[in-house]
Amino acid sequence: MNIYKFLSDYEKGQILVIHSQELSKLEIGRQLSRHHGTIAKYLKNLSDPIPKKSPGRKNKLTSRHESRIFRAIGTGNNNYQNKRAIRVEYQSRDY
Repeated sequence: MNIYKFLSDYEKGQILVIHSQELSKLEIGRQLSRHHGTIAKYLKNLSDPIPKKSPGRKNKLTSRHESRIFRAIGTGNNNYQNKRAIRVEYQSRDY
């Protein structure tokens, strides 16, 4: 259930007109019966419409180490060999 009431196109137009008259965001909010934070957020998104993406978490393994691990798993016939290969590969990496 969404309790937030989105800005209508009419309200967006009113915000732009009132903002061009150099009134504060607080005063615009009072005139439109909206929270001043909603007005500020709308005006901020006009100037920066594309949000910046964070690069995310870095990989702990390099592609070289990853391919070595997969190669070791693919050639090992039992789980002990696989675990040993992974442990050796993981421990050899510098942090």
